[in-house]
Amino acid sequence: MNYSEVIEMKVVISKHLYDSAEKSIEEVNALLSRGWTLLSIYTSVTDIDNPAAQTVNYILGIDGYRKANLDFEDGLLPGPPKNAD
Repeated sequence: MNYSEVIEMKVVISKHLYDSAEKSIEEVNALLSRGWTLLSIYTSVTDIDNPAAQTVNYILGIDGYRKANLDFEDGLLPGPPKNAD
């Protein structure tokens, strides 16, 4: 995906706790299955005294056509989007 086509981005943050990590992975997988694209993943230390306490940050994006299709499927648009081609 060309970044200039991204119209919406989401950041999913996973803390170092197991439950949080599992829920975050489920959320990311659900977004991917709906047409979102994983743009980046990075980690950050949340406690300088405990470098093992990290968060994993997932950056996802979606283009306008896919977003319109999702909005149509969710009943937010009255009709299907027209293809940009």
